[in-house]
Amino acid sequence: MLREVGPVVRGQSRVKLLGGLLVRYGGAVALVAGAFLLRQEISTASGPLPLYITFVPMLMVVALLWGLRAGLLATGLAAILAWYWILPPVGQFRIEGSSDLVGLVLFTGTGIFISVVGHLYQRARQRAAALENEAKYRLLFHNMLDGFAYCRMLFDDGGRPIDFVYLDVNDSFARLTGLHDVAGKRVTEVVPGIRESNPELFEIYGRVASTGQPERFETYLEPLGIWFSIAVYSPKKDHFVAVFDNITQRKQAEEALRKSEADLKEADRRKNEFLAMLSHELRNPLAPIRNSLTIMQRAVPGGDQARRAQQTIDRQTAHMTRLIDELLDVTRISRGKITLQRERLDLCDLVRRTAEDHRSLFAKEGVDLEVHTAAQPLWVDGDQTRLTQVLGNLLQNAAKFTARGGTASVSVEEDRAAGEALVRVRDTGVGVSAEMLAHVFEPFEQADKTLDRSGGGLGLGLTLVKSLVELHGGRVEGRSGGEGTGAEFMVRLPLERREVEPASAGPSVEPRPLRRQRVLVIEDNVDAAESLGDALKLDGYEVAVAFDGSQGIEKAREFGPDVVFCDIGLPGMDGYEVARAFRSDAALRGVLLAALTGYAGPEDQRRAAEAGFARHLAKPASLQALEEVIASLRS
Repeated sequence: MLREVGPVVRGQSRVKLLGGLLVRYGGAVALVAGAFLLRQEISTASGPLPLYITFVPMLMVVALLWGLRAGLLATGLAAILAWYWILPPVGQFRIEGSSDLVGLVLFTGTGIFISVVGHLYQRARQRAAALENEAKYRLLFHNMLDGFAYCRMLFDDGGRPIDFVYLDVNDSFARLTGLHDVAGKRVTEVVPGIRESNPELFEIYGRVASTGQPERFETYLEPLGIWFSIAVYSPKKDHFVAVFDNITQRKQAEEALRKSEADLKEADRRKNEFLAMLSHELRNPLAPIRNSLTIMQRAVPGGDQARRAQQTIDRQTAHMTRLIDELLDVTRISRGKITLQRERLDLCDLVRRTAEDHRSLFAKEGVDLEVHTAAQPLWVDGDQTRLTQVLGNLLQNAAKFTARGGTASVSVEEDRAAGEALVRVRDTGVGVSAEMLAHVFEPFEQADKTLDRSGGGLGLGLTLVKSLVELHGGRVEGRSGGEGTGAEFMVRLPLERREVEPASAGPSVEPRPLRRQRVLVIEDNVDAAESLGDALKLDGYEVAVAFDGSQGIEKAREFGPDVVFCDIGLPGMDGYEVARAFRSDAALRGVLLAALTGYAGPEDQRRAAEAGFARHLAKPASLQALEEVIASLRS
């Protein structure tokens, strides 16, 4: 298509040129004829007139309108007409009087003079118009937002483009490129290394300068660190004009969008893996629980089989509770809902106690556990429960991923230079690959991705470790020499420098349940309500059960409970409304209300307290926790 444009444009230019010549010279002839006819008409009507009275104004008009050549043509034609038709003898190319000859010569000279003056005037006017247009285009040129560069291409002897010279650039060129004073300089002088980093730039510019075919492209100029969108065309042979814009921000936005899409795809992949993992991990405990229930139905009550089945149910329930707690903790941390209950702690003592709590786990797995602590206390300002959770997760990982006969160790030391306490948990287990080590603290990431998933878990333990340590102002790091070389996790916590011994805790009092007290359970899950009621009855309490809020209030008025365990997510009248109803009823106002619910976040606890609940227990609550609530009635 572009090759066909040239001949069409050239044909149009020829037509325009011929039209201009016809107007210029045809007009001159027509004005000469008109001036001659006008003179003859006036002369006939009013008598003899001065010889050139109509010709001189006509020559001035022609010269001003069409310049020198048209003026000379009009002068010649007027002189011939005067010689033949006006000067005697009329109708002959002969002059009798010398005065007529002198007049004709003077007229011709005057016509030439007028033509020259008209031509000079026309040239001056054209030059002024050209300067005005140039000023307008120069103003536009330097104020256009796009960069503009007019260049001459340089070729070697073989016709290959090797360089180009900047002939002119606009103001936006410097703004978009950061290059100044480039006119008259070669690009290889202005931007060293560009020929090596961007050879395609020279190929495209050389091709356009040689063929005249315009091109548009995008490129990254590595020496400048800038992305450009460039349109290039050739105004004449071996020259080109490049109009360009800096599109670095757009490219960065596109790259950020691509990265965001990749991150979303990765998050979706990990979500799908997590859902499959969650399904596996939740189904695993359900199988032995169901099997144990079958055994308990058929086994001799109190026998070995029934006792083992009961222990299995207890272990698997604890395992499921731990999985759910991990999920809830990660959610709370990500939403900023975790509040640390800080106190002054001896980290050495905390590590020793946590290690002892987990020693039975290591013994069961056949792994030796070594504990090394500093001789002096190392005080930190922390949440005892959460730091115990951090150490417990690291120790559980060490036991889980170390084969029987292996060794694990936990140590605490002081890093005086950094003012930190350093806890190291090492093992001689399966280790972590370098690829996995970079993602080991991310949610739902696990090294064990085999179908059997013998390690178990949701891949949240190390995520919790990192989040909880950072909440304490510390940091955690994982190291491993690769698969089969074991792993080491280091936790650093800022030391508390005040040398004040923490207040000793008073002696713990084992709660003693009060017998024959009345307990009302309000729970819409029939199995949960009846099983909880049966458990409390076996422990000696009088128990009533209701399956919704309204029924619970009615039963409370009839039964007269001392304690009410109430679910929050009840159909119709929820647990908050039940609590407010109890507190507004004079007969029920003194009943101890305890929320027993799956809504266990800090905000949920606050709402429960505002509604009138005295205690808040997260499902599944142990029987010991329930008895502690009942025992609190003594106080």
